[in-house]
Amino acid sequence: MNLIRIHIVLLTLVLSFLARGQQDIQLSQQHFSRININPSATEISNYANAYLFIRQQWIGFEGAPATQMFNVHGYIEEIRSSMGLSFFNDVVGRNRYLNLMFAYAYHVRTGEESSLAFGLSAGLVNRRLDGNLLTDMPEICPEIIELLQNGRSVYRPDVNFGITYSTPKFTAGISATHLTRYLYSKDDWFKLPLHGYAFVEYAIDITENIRFTPRIQFMSALSSVDTINVIDRIDMLYDIGGVFSFRDMVWFGASFRSGGVLSTIADSFQVGNTVSAMVGVNLGPNFRVGYSYDYKLGRTFQNVRTFGSHEIMLNYRMRVTEVQVAEATPRFFE
Repeated sequence: MNLIRIHIVLLTLVLSFLARGQQDIQLSQQHFSRININPSATEISNYANAYLFIRQQWIGFEGAPATQMFNVHGYIEEIRSSMGLSFFNDVVGRNRYLNLMFAYAYHVRTGEESSLAFGLSAGLVNRRLDGNLLTDMPEICPEIIELLQNGRSVYRPDVNFGITYSTPKFTAGISATHLTRYLYSKDDWFKLPLHGYAFVEYAIDITENIRFTPRIQFMSALSSVDTINVIDRIDMLYDIGGVFSFRDMVWFGASFRSGGVLSTIADSFQVGNTVSAMVGVNLGPNFRVGYSYDYKLGRTFQNVRTFGSHEIMLNYRMRVTEVQVAEATPRFFE
């Protein structure tokens, strides 16, 4: 038990000292709602959508990452704009990461059923390292105990930007998060890395009642050493997957995630592969629920055995206007 608790301490310290290298949260069902990483990725419809994601990673490992995210957004036809709110809480051991963002996107009609959206989101990010962690353990040196007892908490402004092109069956977008990174001083304790995203998905109607939607998403995180703003490390991750839906009532799918790190001060290395399976159902005309299970291929942190990661997605939509809107994004409800 003490060995596992020491692992938790070490994981917390790594995340606190390398706060500049903290990556954005990764969700297996992120494709349902992307406004936390791309404020332009909102639907054109008569409905406002609310999403709740609950993720528990590395089941069986004490202090493993736990994430909760809430997204809500809607389209206003009169001003051709979408507005939304995104909030998430990410906890790893005693390291907590909070983010609250308000999003706005303007949609430009490029055809009868296509549009180009430009989005901007702004808000606050908070990073906290809780103290009083395992200070009674003789295996932990006094210097580490002193750091854990002190604790740290920092608030910083945050800005994201994104562009998305949509048709009834095709959607593609690019975005960047944490654009305020370069406003921080060189010796700032907390500096989020600049993230870049790109995604593409296309809906294929196999039959009148069966649709297959393959997708691919790419993420990169650029970070620098403490004393200079020159990029010295690039974290890369890609996610390839697809979903089958039946009569827009039931769906199931799978995905594969992999990535690596490029650094000027260390050799490149593989960060690991993960496979995910997901399933979901519409419980009514306005409510649906989804579940995904992730299994990491290869070794986990300190080779501790885990039982995979679990994630639940809840989505409720609310009709906000009776104006006839030609939807320009793939639909899940009919």
